[in-house]
Amino acid sequence: MKFEDWDLVDIVKFPHLETDELMDQKIEGMVTTLQPNAWLQEVDKAGLLYLLSIPYILWSPITMLVIKQLPCLVHEDILWVGKLVCITAGVVHRVLHLPYDGRDPLEIIDKGNDVAMIEQLKKKYQLAKGHRGYIIDSISENAVHVAPRLLAGKVMRKCHGTKVPAIVITLVEECTAIVRFNWSQFLVKSFRPIAMTCRRKA
Repeated sequence: MKFEDWDLVDIVKFPHLETDELMDQKIEGMVTTLQPNAWLQEVDKAGLLYLLSIPYILWSPITMLVIKQLPCLVHEDILWVGKLVCITAGVVHRVLHLPYDGRDPLEIIDKGNDVAMIEQLKKKYQLAKGHRGYIIDSISENAVHVAPRLLAGKVMRKCHGTKVPAIVITLVEECTAIVRFNWSQFLVKSFRPIAMTCRRKA
């Protein structure tokens, strides 16, 4: 899902989240299911926990080759791979199960330089600034501590897993308040300029 920051797929530099640390096992008869811990219920209702099912891509030469070449096969939002596939929010929703409704995340992302918002977050969570963003280790609220790593690792470009821009924390706060964002449409919008850049460089 991230086509540019190749170092972020390095599992050593970019720690992943263990699903069994976030989920409780529920056994009913012969069936065992995983349910989010109580402190993750709001994030689950906001549709953000579907990101847990998206695997991290470990580095390998062939993996990087495929990732770099795939956007070059996209023309006018259509993926040319034998059968033409139109890249839409609906397709992203069917593949990743991310929300296909709700607010546009860009409404909040466009306010990323809001000084008052940043100061409020710094005070509320005792945030310290790192060289790549605000260090989330200081956040004591479990959901607000974990969810930024999901967004930074799976959706938001130019983010590190433990140091994120203030706007990512703001998005997570909204999600813990059960606000749904249309992440499917957001990914499509993010993908288009990346595909165009790859074609120019090809």
